[in-house]
Amino acid sequence: METKALKIGTLKILSIFLTGIATISVSAEEIFGKELIFASEFLAIRAALPEMERNNIKDIEGYGFFVVERENEISVTIGDPNSPESCRGQCGPKVSFTVRLSKKDLRVLGSNFNR
Repeated sequence: METKALKIGTLKILSIFLTGIATISVSAEEIFGKELIFASEFLAIRAALPEMERNNIKDIEGYGFFVVERENEISVTIGDPNSPESCRGQCGPKVSFTVRLSKKDLRVLGSNFNR
């Protein structure tokens, strides 16, 4: 049995291939109860945490991380995971903060609070 995690646009799917019998495709949320993140996203979040701590964001319980890859940089934003999609910046009591990282070596390019 072979298991692969695939990222298709913003949709992440876990596919299980049973040799010669059948192919079953289900979402990661259906199997694990939450969305999977990829290693590159995890590494970007880990690289952004010291910059967040330097800006007095130490308690991240209840926050969501939003990782966006661009051509030469990766942005990691911490914010309220329950904010409406129409929200830009900080829309509630939770701080919103973004760290921009170099895609090549994950060094910090800049950071800012979002309003």
